[in-house]
Amino acid sequence: MVRMHAFFFAIFLTASTLAAETDAFTLRYRKMQDGLAAVQQEMQQRIRLGLTRVQAQGVSTGKCDWQNLDEELGKELRRPLVGMIEDFINNSGKVDRVNLNLSETVYGTLPLIDRFPLVLGGFFKIGLAGNFHHNGWVIGADKLGHFIDEGHTYYTIVHQAGRTLQDALEIGDFSEKSIFGIWTGGVLSYADLAANYDGYHFWKDLLGPVGTGPRASIYFTCNQGVWTEKIPLDLAKYVSGAWDEGMNCNEYRSAEMAQSIQKRISELEKSYGRRLSCPVYPDRIQAMVKRYGVDAARVINPRILKAAKESPSRKAGQGPVGSEHRREPRRQSVQKTDSAPRAN
Repeated sequence: MVRMHAFFFAIFLTASTLAAETDAFTLRYRKMQDGLAAVQQEMQQRIRLGLTRVQAQGVSTGKCDWQNLDEELGKELRRPLVGMIEDFINNSGKVDRVNLNLSETVYGTLPLIDRFPLVLGGFFKIGLAGNFHHNGWVIGADKLGHFIDEGHTYYTIVHQAGRTLQDALEIGDFSEKSIFGIWTGGVLSYADLAANYDGYHFWKDLLGPVGTGPRASIYFTCNQGVWTEKIPLDLAKYVSGAWDEGMNCNEYRSAEMAQSIQKRISELEKSYGRRLSCPVYPDRIQAMVKRYGVDAARVINPRILKAAKESPSRKAGQGPVGSEHRREPRRQSVQKTDSAPRAN
């Protein structure tokens, strides 16, 4: 009986930690609508629902309670395993997105031992995340889960546990190189780490550092004991090309696993007649790296960092570029947001 319990616990642990991988290659050049507006609208509605409850409590208490704000927003945005917004992207039908069967993806020809976590995740209906397009980037729905849930974990580590952002980044790095990545699914996703990082800044902008009061929040202020909205959510300033696994390349558990995936990508390149090997847009990697400043080494694949140093600076007008959002989160190390060529 003990062994059986251990077996089912192992299955649950595997499913929860391997919940979602994404394929940023197979249908990359499929023409799709930009999906970010629908995602932002859903998040904005959820934030206002939470705020409405907080305001009702503020009217009765005459106090802007930071803890209450955090909790009520969390009820609308945060959920373990499969995040609320991740689930919205995958299942609502309101986001133009790509969903593939495992056999259709770059993971489809992996040996069973490497595919097993995704097969098991599929059994729990949390195996493969869908993708949506934004400014030419291919963004996995799972990245919104990282952005919101792991981003809040980083925020908690820094602003409630009293640690530093570097401590939080180290924990995130360890998790991707162990139980949430290499040890289980076999994938070390630097795009996950970038989404975690940007999610930390989202929560810091939303809630402000603990104990600083509403003056530190970009989005809310306290008016006679009631939290009120100052400005609507601007999700575009947090989303980066570093969330795109076709740009911020993955590393894999073994050389054999990496070779199998690259072979599938090479076959797709021949079919499309266009580049799919990571980084898909080499002339955009410098902008992607520059955006994260001194923290780039924590969230960008080292091979991309090396390539960015070795490549010549991108000249104005060189290469196709899609429309760009050049707004940025409030952080000194972050530069202008990068963008990519749109699909034809």
